[in-house]
Amino acid sequence: MPIIEDIESLHLEKAKEIYILGEDATAENEEDHDAYNIDCLENISKYMSKDDVKIYRKEKLNNENKIKCHVNFEYQSTFTAFKATHIYRRLDKDIEFIPFNIHELWSKKVLVDNFAIYPDGEKGKVKVQRYLPIDGNNGINYESEKTVHIVIVGMNQMGTAFGMQTALLAHYPNFIRDKKLRTTITFIDDNAKAEGDYLRGRFASLFDLCRYKYAVCQKDDLQNEGKPIEDIPFTDPMEKGSRYDHLGENFMDLQWEFIQGNVAEDKIKDYLIGLTSTPNKIVTIAICLNHPQQAIATALYLPGTIFRKGHQVLVYQKSSFDLINKVANGELEWKRYKNMYPFGMIEGCYMGESFDNTMAKLEHFLYGYIASKGHKKREEILKDLINETQGLKITIDELWDELGIVQKYANIDLAESIPTKLRSIMGKDYHGYPNEISKVINKDGILLKKMAEAEHNRWLTERLIMSFRPVDKHETREEGVILKDWSFFTNSTLTEKDRRREKRRLIEKNRAHLDICSYEKLKTVDPNLLPNDENVIYYLPALLRHCERMNLETLLSASERDGELNKIFKTLRYIKEDKDSIGHSFWMGEAPITEYQWNVVMNLGQVQEKGINAQLPVVSKSKDEIEDFLTILRKKTGLYFTLPSLKEWEYAAKKSTKEYLPDVDDKSREKVWKEYLHYGDNKGCIPVMALKNKQQNKLGLYDMLGNVWEWTRTDIEGQDSCFYFCGGSWRFKSTECNLNKDYWKTFWNSKLSSNDIGFRVIWKYEENCNIENLANDDNNSIQVEGQRKKFVNEWLDRNIKHVNGGFFVMGTENAETIQELSHIYDGRDLFPFVKVSDFEISAIPVTQGLWNAVMKSNLKNNKSDHKGNSLPQTNVSWCEIVNIFFNELYKISGKRFRLPTEAEWEYAAKGGNTNGLSEKLSLVFENKPKYDSVKDMWNEACKIMANHKKYNRFSGSDRSEDVAWTNESTTQHVGQKAANELGLYDMSGNVWEWCLDYYKIDFLKDCIKGNIDGYDGMEYQTNGYVTNPVCSDQSYSAHVFKGGSWLFKDTECTNVYKNYWIDDDEDNDLGFRIVLDNGVIDMNKFPQQLNTHTSLLC
Repeated sequence: MPIIEDIESLHLEKAKEIYILGEDATAENEEDHDAYNIDCLENISKYMSKDDVKIYRKEKLNNENKIKCHVNFEYQSTFTAFKATHIYRRLDKDIEFIPFNIHELWSKKVLVDNFAIYPDGEKGKVKVQRYLPIDGNNGINYESEKTVHIVIVGMNQMGTAFGMQTALLAHYPNFIRDKKLRTTITFIDDNAKAEGDYLRGRFASLFDLCRYKYAVCQKDDLQNEGKPIEDIPFTDPMEKGSRYDHLGENFMDLQWEFIQGNVAEDKIKDYLIGLTSTPNKIVTIAICLNHPQQAIATALYLPGTIFRKGHQVLVYQKSSFDLINKVANGELEWKRYKNMYPFGMIEGCYMGESFDNTMAKLEHFLYGYIASKGHKKREEILKDLINETQGLKITIDELWDELGIVQKYANIDLAESIPTKLRSIMGKDYHGYPNEISKVINKDGILLKKMAEAEHNRWLTERLIMSFRPVDKHETREEGVILKDWSFFTNSTLTEKDRRREKRRLIEKNRAHLDICSYEKLKTVDPNLLPNDENVIYYLPALLRHCERMNLETLLSASERDGELNKIFKTLRYIKEDKDSIGHSFWMGEAPITEYQWNVVMNLGQVQEKGINAQLPVVSKSKDEIEDFLTILRKKTGLYFTLPSLKEWEYAAKKSTKEYLPDVDDKSREKVWKEYLHYGDNKGCIPVMALKNKQQNKLGLYDMLGNVWEWTRTDIEGQDSCFYFCGGSWRFKSTECNLNKDYWKTFWNSKLSSNDIGFRVIWKYEENCNIENLANDDNNSIQVEGQRKKFVNEWLDRNIKHVNGGFFVMGTENAETIQELSHIYDGRDLFPFVKVSDFEISAIPVTQGLWNAVMKSNLKNNKSDHKGNSLPQTNVSWCEIVNIFFNELYKISGKRFRLPTEAEWEYAAKGGNTNGLSEKLSLVFENKPKYDSVKDMWNEACKIMANHKKYNRFSGSDRSEDVAWTNESTTQHVGQKAANELGLYDMSGNVWEWCLDYYKIDFLKDCIKGNIDGYDGMEYQTNGYVTNPVCSDQSYSAHVFKGGSWLFKDTECTNVYKNYWIDDDEDNDLGFRIVLDNGVIDMNKFPQQLNTHTSLLC
């Protein structure tokens, strides 16, 4: 494990990203692999928090973003714990902590992506390994009778991860129609009984609902109590009399089998033959044995029937894929192993992409976006969403940065289910145009509802895996907290406000989730949640469009160092559909892909092959190799690149070439067209666009005809693995370039290649967009600056509240606190009467949204532990607020703000002059001639106090639960609880709030005695009260803060309770609110003192 000195020697301040991998967990002394990685993570976090490191990254790299730190957790249990709870939130201040598990990562490559990109042995080169979707290429729709059956041989870490990832993904709408059509996950292992018990314990919430069974391979048969496995009944944890029988019949669309035995045994082979021979079962077998040779041997000796009738056989290979692929591809005649695929190679599996989370971000954004539209109809919201483009990426990225790890993974899980959903909706008919999905969804209303129910099953499975559970018949909590049980939510008269409050309490206190139930039960206990699942499906086409656009913006904003893919995109041209043409618009490459562009995509870095010609079209690539190129290009850019269809190619070719090709007869064509096209030349192809001047056209497409043939994605009906290519080439004559004849297209097998066949790409995005504007950093900067100023000024206009001045009693609200404060009055029954001038204060604490806008920061780099634009800003010192924040705020608003004095803060918390006491006290203290002495005034004021309604204990209420967040797990969004009498929120609880005052223990006593801030002022003794008191005694370095926080009990959240801390320190429950400077406080008594802690932020 690296110590801090080792970390320093790595100079991580220069890194782009950090990966903490650790040794193989099976290696010597690596039993504590995950613990070592966590220790390493903490040391890296300490290093990255150093001021000199931050300064280097800011000044040398122009990078103030937190560095991404990916941490490998070898054990699924550790990784799941980090996914389920944001354990290391405190590390987010200095690094972006991203946990991952290599086994889950590979499971996703196989099950979600259906491909893996890996090094092929040559320096910098990559290859693509493909897999079949576990639900087949056509998917499983509502009417289908098919079911998915996954057989996993080996209950090691890879096998377990593969099984749990299958559980997250394999949810299909036909289960809604027929509850017998469940996905089955079978484990075969020599120790399956014990391992199965362990797995069920580790994911107890899941197996408290899922059906399961055990079988042991004995001499005579697969048996459990003497029964063959097919006759062994599943154990149903939800049967009558069970813990969760109040949820009704079993609604889980998953079931599990644990078979103890060896796959080499005849009875298990017979069982697998029976599975693969069963009609409508789509069987994938994953051999997950740790030893590569054992895994290969196990696969090769499976009966031939399994390979012929099964869907695919996956073989775990940690070191190399070569042997499996050579076997699978080497039998062109027999083809026994054609559906056998390797997976799990460690090298190259850590390649991170910038675009993988875009759809997850959009899914998260969607919920809030729909809520913001109020009662608008779904169709109207969809139109708004489609048209919403300006500044959308910034908004979505900000919302994503608010989330902790748990919420991020939940949205990622949802996004990863989309390929499965698309197959269920479209089968093989989806070609990358979202409008195709919209047409199907709008045509079939039943489809939307059934897909929504399938989504609900996916969601509740994900929640169960994350250790949430259903609500019990009777809910208890050790601390004595009263929580509502299931029956409470079945009450038809329950208000939505009460439902949400109690639902939230169950989640936070007991990790019990009301919505983990059947779709039918959900209609009763939480009906307002039903549209959420439908929205996932209904808005999917719009989100797919936005995903493409957001990924384009990311691509175009890439730095020059990372911008080679950016250059490829800029060669695309927009092809707008005509009426009665192909039915959609698209983008097409201006020329065939060049050797240079091929090399950019097919290499891990910027390594270029020697001898390549940057402008020559790449040739001698089979259609299959080109599909690998497109897969890698899509992965690197996040954009749906593909080959054109035959119709798309023909449409673009005819429209572009008719502008420059002369219309001549057949005899003249061979000679005349030579001026415009390259054909009939045995010397080979020429650089792309060499004839650009002769081929000028409005579409900006060149070399559509001649030079090289171009592959399309359209296959030939009745011809296995054959696809069209078009346009003629340098080896052929003008006849093959003539779009009015049939010779311009021909076909070939996808595995074959030629030195005169190339290709161009299309991007399946139907809208036109100004690429230059999207790529223009200056325009983006101006836009962001304008948005920043607008946000700040709107925040101030919306939240600054005027408070009328007046009199109040400081430091007490009732007899109880009078007694507590009696020691400061020298035995006299005196109150600290205070007069406060008019002032203006923010109705809410300063939020992270305001802080980021003022400080030119963002949520990702915000110092608060719990992030969110509407969450209070925390982890900021008094010095940073006073010395930096207020100066930056002045530059934007033109107004001087400051912190409230303790007197202003308490006056506002108590409701100012709204309870009538202030007016009555003013009749005393502002009519001094009526009284013989100040003492008489005090006596009269005390009588008024005795007979007047006391101040509320908390700001706005005597009940803390009405107005204050206390005893919570973290900060809460501002303004959710009730406001006080002045319309101010969160004065009690949520976060402590800095005040301007220095802390002095006997300050109230000094106010009464007239000894304020070290000088003899007798205002209190002569007038009976003190005006605008503030402690500015600089002999104290601590400052006052008030109001309590989420971390404390309600006894610390009263209006009068105060705390203090040193001015250059910060905490995760300490924030502030602002006051407009009204000129009554001498700010020269609070000089700005920049120190090393705050100067870094200037």
